[in-house]
Amino acid sequence: MKNCKTISAVLIILAVIAFHGCTTLKYAGKEQAQDLIELINLGNYEELALHSSENFLLDAEILQSPILINDLWRGLADSGFRLSAAQIEDRILNPEDRALFGKGPEIDAFFAKYLPGQPTLLKITASSSLFLFIIGPSADTGFTVYAFGGPY
Repeated sequence: MKNCKTISAVLIILAVIAFHGCTTLKYAGKEQAQDLIELINLGNYEELALHSSENFLLDAEILQSPILINDLWRGLADSGFRLSAAQIEDRILNPEDRALFGKGPEIDAFFAKYLPGQPTLLKITASSSLFLFIIGPSADTGFTVYAFGGPY
């Protein structure tokens, strides 16, 4: 009887640890958003490219080349793009949110094929403009950027 209780307690503890580990990788939120903003404000385009999905949505167009994604971040950094005094709103991405990035088969395909299970929509307001990002958790880098849109 004592062994049964001990085994049950150990199984419960292991289940809690396993569940906690799974939940920490399911959602990328404000902390990851702040890390993203810091990389943008530092102009660290190489690190931003490493954090970007190889299928990256820029407004309504899918970039599927690491070179194009690197060039995007380098161009933004070189132009002085910054998100100063940014205000962050984050939430789980809804299916209806695809309309924020445009309409058409390319947008539908991107949302169906390339996003993780529970991506996060970031609405970042900076310099009187709204910028949209879709991010997801990453065990390797902390977060992955899947989409960028704006300014709106």
